[in-house]
Amino acid sequence: MTSRSEGPGPESIEHRVQQVTGTPPLSQRQFALLFETLAATLCEHPFHLNATSKVVRDRLVARRERISRDSVCLVLKGITYKPDSSPVRPENMSVLELAQTFARNVIHFCDRARLELLPEDRARIEDWIIGGLLAPQAPEDVPLETSPGVHPEVRPGPRQTRTASTPRLEVAPAPAPLPVEPGVYLSRAEPLLLELEASWERGAPEPALEACSGLLAPDTLESYRKRIRRGAPPALRRALVTKLLEQLAHDLGPPRHVFRARAVIPQAPPSAEPGAQLPSRSGLFIESPEVRLLRPSQAFAARHWGVWYALDTPESQARLDASWAQHVISMFETNLRAMNRLPASFRLDKMRGKPETVGLRFEQLILDLLNEEQHVARRAPLLEDLFEKTDLRVNYPALERKRGARIQVTLLTDEELHGIKLRRIAHSDEFIVVSPLKLAEAALGLAGMPPLTPQQQDELFAALSRPAPSVHVVAAALKRHFLQALGHPASPLGPVLAVAAPVRRFIRMYVEHRAHDATQHLRKREAGSEVTSLPPSRWMR
Repeated sequence: MTSRSEGPGPESIEHRVQQVTGTPPLSQRQFALLFETLAATLCEHPFHLNATSKVVRDRLVARRERISRDSVCLVLKGITYKPDSSPVRPENMSVLELAQTFARNVIHFCDRARLELLPEDRARIEDWIIGGLLAPQAPEDVPLETSPGVHPEVRPGPRQTRTASTPRLEVAPAPAPLPVEPGVYLSRAEPLLLELEASWERGAPEPALEACSGLLAPDTLESYRKRIRRGAPPALRRALVTKLLEQLAHDLGPPRHVFRARAVIPQAPPSAEPGAQLPSRSGLFIESPEVRLLRPSQAFAARHWGVWYALDTPESQARLDASWAQHVISMFETNLRAMNRLPASFRLDKMRGKPETVGLRFEQLILDLLNEEQHVARRAPLLEDLFEKTDLRVNYPALERKRGARIQVTLLTDEELHGIKLRRIAHSDEFIVVSPLKLAEAALGLAGMPPLTPQQQDELFAALSRPAPSVHVVAAALKRHFLQALGHPASPLGPVLAVAAPVRRFIRMYVEHRAHDATQHLRKREAGSEVTSLPPSRWMR
C-alpha cells in the first residue's frame, strides 16, 4: 500500500476524492507544507488569488518542493469557497483553520457530487489534508559522545541498505544549546506562561508575550502570536497550561536514584573506509548486573522514575545532562504549539491527571516495556491524546503505517467499566488495548492471536503465581503484578525490570500481533466504500 507521505494510491479514498472533486494530488506532508507557507505569506501580504498563489508557489520552489501553481490555486479556491456567498478572509485564519476549511469544503463537494462517504472516510480525508500539521516527530536515539558543534571523526564505508534486520545508521549532531539552564527555565516558564494566559483573558497579552521572547523558541512564540490574533482564549486553556507545567516540573525534578555509568560509542570496524557513518546504537554502559547497555531514549525515559546516571567524566556528564534537558524542554514546547492549534470552541470531558497518578505511571511502564529491546513506541501527540483516546503509538518495520498503530492503556479490571471505556472509542477494533483483561484473554487463547506454546504459557503463569485459568483471575494477577512493579522504581531502567521477563515478552508479542490486526481492520474500513469515479468537478475554478 502506498504511504500517505508519498501520495494516495489508486484504490484509496483520497484518489477517488481527487477524481470526483479535482483536489490536488498532494501527499499529507505536502499539504502541511503548503498550509504553513500560505499562513506565513498571509501574515505578510493581504490575500489576492493571483498574487498569493504566486508568492506561495515561489516559496515552495525555494524550499525545493515541487507543488505546481495550479495546485496552490486550487487549494486557495477551496479555502475561499463559501456555499452562502458570505466573504471568507483567509488572512484571519491560523494554519490549522486554513487546513480545516479546505478539508470541510472538499467533503462538501464530495457530498454534492454524490460520492457516498462513511464517517470513517470523512475522518480519512481530514487526516490526509490536516494530519501532517498534527503529528510531532518522535525523538530518535542519538549518540551522546559528540562535542558541541562538531561531528565525530568518521570514515566512509559501503552504502548501507536499510531492511527490517539492518540497524539505521546515522551520525547525529550534538544537542542544540539550551536557552537557559533547566531549573531556570522551569522557574521562569511557570509565572510567565500563567501571566500570559491571564493577560490574554484580560485582552492585553502583548506585554506578557514579549516577556516570553527570551524563554520560548521562535516557532513556539509564533504559534502564540497566530493563536492570539484569532481572539479570546478558549475555556479550560489555563487548566491545560497548568497540566503541562506540572508535567514539566515532574520531568525536570531531581533524581532519586543514581547509578554509575560511562558513555559508550561504537568504533567503526577496521575495514571501514574513510567517512563511514557510525551506528546510532550508542548509549550508556551501566555498572549493574540487571542491565548493561542503555540507549539514550531509555536513559531519558528512566528519568521519569527519578533514575539518573553518574558518568565517568565531567564532559560526558555535561553532554548527557544537556541532551536530556533539551529533550524535555523540546517536548514541552511541542505540546504548547499543539495546544495553540486547538479550536476556540474545544471542550474536554476530563483533563489528564498529575504525572504521578497510577494510570499515567502504568502508561509509562508499558511504554518502557515495549521499547526494552528496540525503540518502537512513543507517546501519542497531545491532540491525539485529548481527542482521539490514543495514549501511545507503536510501529514495526512490516506495519506500513507512517505514525504507527494506536494504543489505549488502562488498568481497569472491572468488565462493565472496561466495556464502557472501549465503547467510547470510535473504531475500537483499530486500537491495541493494553489492559489486564485484554492481556488475560490473550494469555488464555481467547483474543484471536496465536496461542502460546506450553512452555511460554507455563513460564507466564509461573511468574504470576499460577492463577486459576479464568479471565478475571488472570487479569487480577496481572494487575497485582503491575502494581507491585510500579512500587520498585530503583533500578537502572525504573520499574520495568520488576515486571517478570516472561510477562514482558508476552506483552510485546501481544502488542505486535494486535498492531498488525488493528491495521488490517483499518485497511478494510478504508477500502469498504466502493464508488464509481465521476469526472473531475470544476468546483475550484
